Amino acid sequence: MDEYLKLLTEMEREYNKSFRYISNSEIYSYFVSKGITQNTRFIELIRDYYNSHNVIRYIFNKMLEDIGITKTSGIPDRRQITNLISGYDRFCELMKLKRYSPKTLKNYSGALVQIAGYFHSQCNLSIESVTSADMYKYFLYLTDTRKVSVSSIRIYRFALLFYFREVLHRDIDISFMNGIKKEKGLPQILTRNEVLDIRINQGKGKKDRVKISPEILFTHPATFENHVSG
Repeated sequence: MDEYLKLLTEMEREYNKSFRYISNSEIYSYFVSKGITQNTRFIELIRDYYNSHNVIRYIFNKMLEDIGITKTSGIPDRRQITNLISGYDRFCELMKLKRYSPKTLKNYSGALVQIAGYFHSQCNLSIESVTSADMYKYFLYLTDTRKVSVSSIRIYRFALLFYFREVLHRDIDISFMNGIKKEKGLPQILTRNEVLDIRINQGKGKKDRVKISPEILFTHPATFENHVSG
């Protein structure tokens, strides 16, 4: 695991919640406690990780400004890039007309902004001018460098295709993204009082583990035995 991802995991443990719900003040306090408020590499990497998941925290740019560094890498803030997407408003209008939910609209429009922001800041390209080869490198960047989840990759893929096909009325070949391998996990089926409070935790290596609470073994031994044998 990359160092910055280890740091992110440790921060989640410190506050006992997902990075998505860690506030600006909590992030800053944690960076202060670790003595890394001057570490531009960590700040930029974690900021870009947040941005790639459509979670914006201004504190990262504030820390960079405090040490006299302007944003020279990563993905610009959403408000700074939407105006550079010629068909952004049309994109949102079409998604509403096609009855996509507000949450889906937020996720897909956010992904479109992230794509446009990356190519604007890293390649000096507009999203309208990117090619299949450009997108190949971008998806490799998301997968290999930023370790973006499969579900998030699918959102980026759909957002790009929707923008090109529905707004620009042209196609872009990203067939190299077809057949993405899904992350495996236990099926979400649990019934019968959630199988008597069986707790499912995703452990090391994203492999699901089943943990049975001691109360179940003592209070429902017969039921547990039936579940195991059946």
